Amino acid sequence: MRQPSLIDFCVNALRKRIAAKAAGEQLATEAGLMVELGVSRTTVRDAVARLKAEGVIRSLQGKGLIVSSPAARQFVALTPTGDSAEAALRQVFELRHSIEVGAARFAALRRSKDDLAAMDAALLQMSQAGEDPLSGARADVAFHSAVASATGNPLYLQLFEFVQQRMLEARQLAWQNSSALGVGPAPAIAEHQALLHAIAQQDAAGAAAMADRHLRKSAARLGMELRL
Repeated sequence: MRQPSLIDFCVNALRKRIAAKAAGEQLATEAGLMVELGVSRTTVRDAVARLKAEGVIRSLQGKGLIVSSPAARQFVALTPTGDSAEAALRQVFELRHSIEVGAARFAALRRSKDDLAAMDAALLQMSQAGEDPLSGARADVAFHSAVASATGNPLYLQLFEFVQQRMLEARQLAWQNSSALGVGPAPAIAEHQALLHAIAQQDAAGAAAMADRHLRKSAARLGMELRL
């Protein structure tokens, strides 16, 4: 049986705090949770991402983390199902395709210099991660979060935040598999660079095509062919 991790500990501790609050109430800040729980910023962020994916909490600009209403949780909790791990992973990739291709198109039309800087920073983190799958996956998520933000549509970013824990798990698996195959992170980094270039050039069709290409290549690195 898998031993509980620090993230599991943090998630369980946050659940207890959430259970004692009404919908719409605020949780402690990220820094406050680090002190209260005695864990790192990374652990807090991963635990928060998991709870967001379940629809238990949400981010509200200017207020931080807010407890979701029970009704809202029913609609935003996302749990892939299937007869196998591959079937569940395929469902995540199909969802990613629906979100990320459209986001890339809008990001190319609306991106700002700050958006491009955030994508550049995430790409640098990917390069620095080397073959560490968790660090690489986190940088990968940060890149696509920057793309979602660049759409200028807050609903894209909110949706991305809700599903990012599932996406983090899928991306981490892809990075692990790339390392196991001996190809390393270079192909994935190159695909992100091509996507960033299209967004920077405000090439909406090119950005959508690069996002589609990246997702297909990512799936292929996991031994899957996306049938879209």
